[in-house]
Formats: sequence, C-alpha cells, structure tokens
Amino acid sequence: MKHKGLLQRGTHVWFVALLLLFVAAGQVSAAYTVLVATDGVERTTSYDLIREYGSDGTLVQDFSDPFPESHLRWSDMQLVNGTVYTLSHKYTNTYTWNYAGLTYDGTKNIPGGGKNLEPQDSTFSPDGTKYLVMNPATTRGIQRFEFPSGTWVDKFITPDATSAGFCYGPDGNVYIADTAGWIRRYDGTTGAKIDDWTNVSGGLRKLQWHDGFLYAAAYGLSGNEIYKIDPTTGAPTIYLSTDSITGADMIRDFAWAPDGELVVSTTNNLSSAADYYLINKIYRFDAATGALLGEIATLPEYARPDALIVIPEPATMSLVLLGLPMVIRRRR
Repeated sequence: MKHKGLLQRGTHVWFVALLLLFVAAGQVSAAYTVLVATDGVERTTSYDLIREYGSDGTLVQDFSDPFPESHLRWSDMQLVNGTVYTLSHKYTNTYTWNYAGLTYDGTKNIPGGGKNLEPQDSTFSPDGTKYLVMNPATTRGIQRFEFPSGTWVDKFITPDATSAGFCYGPDGNVYIADTAGWIRRYDGTTGAKIDDWTNVSGGLRKLQWHDGFLYAAAYGLSGNEIYKIDPTTGAPTIYLSTDSITGADMIRDFAWAPDGELVVSTTNNLSSAADYYLINKIYRFDAATGALLGEIATLPEYARPDALIVIPEPATMSLVLLGLPMVIRRRR
C-alpha cells in the first residue's frame, strides 16, 4: 500500500473517485504497469488525464474520455487492496456529476463542516478507518474523514508552515514536509506536534516510507532530488537526482516497481510562469544505483504528472466512479 501517504473564490468541489482494478493476466507484456494522474493547472479539462502505461512505454488505457468536461485537477492516488482512490479538486460554482448511476447536485456540504479547499495530498490511517487529506495552507491543514462514509471528523493537524506532503510512519506518527525543507513529526493519535525532525536543503514535496527509510521528493526551482532519510538520526542523503535530465526540474511523485526499479514523474520549471509544465515525463530508474534506465512516457504540455502508482502485475483497468462528494463554499 502506498501511503502518502491554491485558492479560488466560489464553490470548490472535490471528491475521491474509486478506480476498481481487475487483473487480467496476459493483457500486458510489461513487467508492471504505471497509472499516472495529471493536474492541468490553470488550463482546460483536456489536460486532466488518468492513463495506464506499461513499463515498456505502451499506452494500455486512457481513462480521460469518460470524465465530464469539468476541470478536475488530479492531485494524488492511493492503492489499497486492489482499489485506486484518486483525489481531485476543481474550480466551478456548481457541479453536477452523472456517472455509474451516481448524481451530485453540487449543493451539499461535508457533514460536520470540513474546510479543506484544494486538497493536495492524502493517506489512510494505519487502521484503515480514516481518510486524511492535506491542504498546503496552515489554516486548513490536515483533515480527517470517516472511511468509507466520507463523514467529516475533524481538523486533525495544523502544520507549522505551508505543507507539501505527508504520510504515516512505521512508528504510527505523522510526518509532514513543508516548502521550506522541514520534515516535522506529529502524534498519530492526537495530532499534537512532537518535534522539528529534520531539514533538507530546498523545498520538499511527497513523502514515502520504504524498506525502513523515509524518502522525500524535492520541490521548487532547484528541487530535483529524492532524499533518503535515516529513521534514527533524521540525516538526509541524496538518493536520486534528475539534474542531468533536460526538463526534469521538478519531481512530482515516485513509486517503487518490481525488479529493483523506481518510477518517477517530472515536469519542467523554467524562467517564467508561461514556461512551466511544458515537459512532462515518466522515467524508470535503477532503485539500487539511481541510474536512469529509460523513459516510460511523455505526457502533453500542461498535463503535470502529480500522482502515480505502480501496479505490480499486468492489469487492465475498469473505471467506476463511486465518489466521496465534498462541496465547500468559501467566504468572499
């Protein structure tokens, strides 16, 4: 299981969609497949994509067409017991969704009054009873919802600074990375801050635990590394760098694959806002040495690959949007 474990006036709608995976042996010749979801940023809905690629670069399926014309902006994915949960946010005043027999009329608020606009990262609690989402702003922080009902529980953690990613650790505590390079620890039961655990040069993005170490993707103008962090001392070392790859200025997400490989999604960050997000790619690296093995896919301009997961066995995907509707009206 992979734990990961912006603001606009008007009504913000975001939801969690369920992608049900059905394994079909022999459908794909690659050793694994990669599911990638993109955030079209300030562009049109045509840049919000969910695609499945084989590790050899073959486009297996494209789930973009079934989506409505709304600007979804995918931000995170979680794979749990064969089901993929995708997190999105959007910018419209009203929202009606008709898919798989479910209709959202765009008028209901989250029970309990959740206030998480434009969620950027998500994870499940270790016991699987809560779904947690993060907004970068400290005023919104990390909020919890009952799973699978979607009932709002509370604002669980108020981070010290603008957040970039978070996850539960093997110790049961919550680790939060911020845009200033800090990783801070919070009690996984109470949400209380434990300490400023470690600092990495430059801003950070998503966090993942793997084989007893914490890995953190750098984020920002000079952020093009993945750091491996010692669980005892908190000391960071550079695990992988994309410095030598043209256009791979920002690592957006990463996931381990079979046969000792690491899959990384990147985008570019050039001299001006107009130049951002033109080069969007998925790469394969040797997980032991950090050596580049090859490119899996090139995505369209402005289709920033903010979320990816690896499906360990060849699979074909059937898309069913079951949904967790969450509609928030922001005070003007």
